[in-house]
Amino acid sequence: MNWDAIGALGEVLGSIAVFVTLGYLAVQLRHARSETRRSISQGRMEANREIIKLELLDLEPRRKVDASLGLEPIPGVAELMNVAELTWEEAYRVFMVEVAAWNYRVWTITNIEDLSPAERQLFDSAIRVKYQRTYG
Repeated sequence: MNWDAIGALGEVLGSIAVFVTLGYLAVQLRHARSETRRSISQGRMEANREIIKLELLDLEPRRKVDASLGLEPIPGVAELMNVAELTWEEAYRVFMVEVAAWNYRVWTITNIEDLSPAERQLFDSAIRVKYQRTYG
């Protein structure tokens, strides 16, 4: 084997290494994009939860604004007031807690592949219990 053959073999091996590295970088880039999207989604969910929590601390300003603008209760709140005979404040609290729970479930469902088998089983059974009780 002469030096030209050894050099050509080195170039071929170098080219293969470059392609392997590019493939690895493409996989890492896809993973990083996925994690960024997941992080943004989680951030939105946490911000939404904080907004709901802040709003539920004191409902009187919300009631005053709605009354001053002549707004009727949102349909879910109005239905809770009529069916369960709740006050506006009680109905609004129940409704907003359900909204927060729904947001959590939606976020979990979009990231379901990341749950461990035990977490997935727990989530599935909680969903089953919730919706069988509500709609079953």
